[in-house]
Amino acid sequence: MNKEIMSRVVKKRLADPKVVQYVWAAIEVVRNQKQIANMDRISKYLSRMFGMHPKETARQLSLAVKDGLVVETLTVGCKGSKAGIEQEGYWLPGDEMEPEAEGNKQEWEAESHDWYCFECHLPGDVLECDNCFRVYHLKCLPDEFKPKDGGSHWQCGACRGSKKKNLNKQEMSKYLRFIVQRMKERAVDLAKKGKDTKHPMYKRLIHTALEVSNIHENLSEGKYKSFDEFKADAQLIVHNTAILYGVNSDQAEIARLLFSDTCHELNELLLCKTCFYLSNARPDNWFCYPCSPNHDLVWAKMKGFGYWPAKVLQREENQVDVRFFGHQHQRAWIPSDNIQDIKVKVQQLQVKRSSGWKKACEELEVYQ
Repeated sequence: MNKEIMSRVVKKRLADPKVVQYVWAAIEVVRNQKQIANMDRISKYLSRMFGMHPKETARQLSLAVKDGLVVETLTVGCKGSKAGIEQEGYWLPGDEMEPEAEGNKQEWEAESHDWYCFECHLPGDVLECDNCFRVYHLKCLPDEFKPKDGGSHWQCGACRGSKKKNLNKQEMSKYLRFIVQRMKERAVDLAKKGKDTKHPMYKRLIHTALEVSNIHENLSEGKYKSFDEFKADAQLIVHNTAILYGVNSDQAEIARLLFSDTCHELNELLLCKTCFYLSNARPDNWFCYPCSPNHDLVWAKMKGFGYWPAKVLQREENQVDVRFFGHQHQRAWIPSDNIQDIKVKVQQLQVKRSSGWKKACEELEVYQ
């Protein structure tokens, strides 16, 4: 790797954020028993509760101390076999000293960038975006987003995408509110899974807190200038969830599903704004409203069925993405060989004129 590029890489944090929370819990449990939270007691707790090997506990505890997420002090034991003996003790940051004067920001609160890679959500040597708070491991960046040299201004993929202006604020709100509504439904599952498991000190791990309710507010206030900005916020929910609950947790899986659904919805919106709006708003005869630009009309044949009238949404190589006229307005990818122009006479297609097929043709007539 180019030395100039490597010179841009900074060391943020070292300890796994999920393990840091285990350590915090261990320290609290030990201290609540009026004991010194030493290595031995923390190690036994993590082994019992989370199956962690003592060597890994020692390593992660040492890294958490370097990160400033755990404080190590020397304490003199006052009872039992350790009475009068100096031993190491571990504290939650802030507990080992007098409270800070109100209004004074601590170092971690003034940090300009996130501490964990936006792609894999883990600590390590990272590259800071010059335009936002995001950071990335070089190995996690696709080649097209890696910096070309050490000197030039570097922007992450989220910032590059946000420069594309898609629609005005009113239109953004008109379309994206449907996506936010579905995000809210998915977020209910996320809230259930995450209930009461967030450690009070989580703010030391989460640089930029964001929930679906904040996305809704941002949309209402017209803060999104592009779909990519909106998408980046949905991705931030995945990032924060993975940090708090672990990359492979149930919560992270729900957040990834939320993000995946959001990306799918945005792709649908980009395919055809009118179709997207009407299929969500559902006015009477919504499928018969004209789109701009108009869709090609075809006869499309699904395997095991005859030819049905359909709108073409997109074409890829020898496949055509269509949505059928008729009661359910089903969507399917159809091989090009099974597509005929709408001008082809019905008699040539040898179709079975069922009641469903007739209704589909009636809807086609209204559309035309």
